[in-house]
Amino acid sequence: MILSELRGAHPLLACFEQVELDRQLAGGAFHLASYDAGCVIHFDSELCTKLEVIIEGEVLVERIDQEGRSLLLDRFGPGAILGGSLMFSATPSYPMTISALSRICLLEIGTEALFRLLCAKPAFLRAYLEMTAQRTVLLGERVKQRVKITLRATILRYLDNESRKQNNRVIQLSVNKKELARQLGVERSSLSRELAKMAAAGLLRVKGRQLELLPAAGFLAASSSH
Repeated sequence: MILSELRGAHPLLACFEQVELDRQLAGGAFHLASYDAGCVIHFDSELCTKLEVIIEGEVLVERIDQEGRSLLLDRFGPGAILGGSLMFSATPSYPMTISALSRICLLEIGTEALFRLLCAKPAFLRAYLEMTAQRTVLLGERVKQRVKITLRATILRYLDNESRKQNNRVIQLSVNKKELARQLGVERSSLSRELAKMAAAGLLRVKGRQLELLPAAGFLAASSSH
């Protein structure tokens, strides 16, 4: 999605005419930056000095521990903003690592330029407050969901969905268990332990990347979706 296309659909950019966006870019208040897939955009604890709007591509938000193990927390695509709730906080630093899932393009707005726009354009201020507030609401909902849903229920939902897509109760995983654990937002060891418990409970058979859902698992997956 190019900048002119995103402008009409994005609440922040819709506050500008295209000629004004071009002028902000030419004057240096706005800046376009690109990153290749796999590049780290922001490290954990890095100071947040700009607002970023994703123009193209997707980013991953991860928690990476001292031993290099990663836990996927979220992913964002075109239109999402990065740093919106951090820039004017008492400790404006990124709490997680943000990296490029694919080649991405970002529109960057520095702290001072953003502050001037917030003061000068009421529509921009309103859109900014609405977007940051909505992000807070979504984060709260995600935390509540993670607290309520057990790891077993999460695995069953994932496998039930894959079974439907593959039209087979014998599921071929397209990723290894380390990547699957990251996608589910859990540690690799936790996933392995739970899969072993589920196999012992007669819910599935595990053979490498092949998982077979047994009849009892179908009932539990249906129950966990309500």
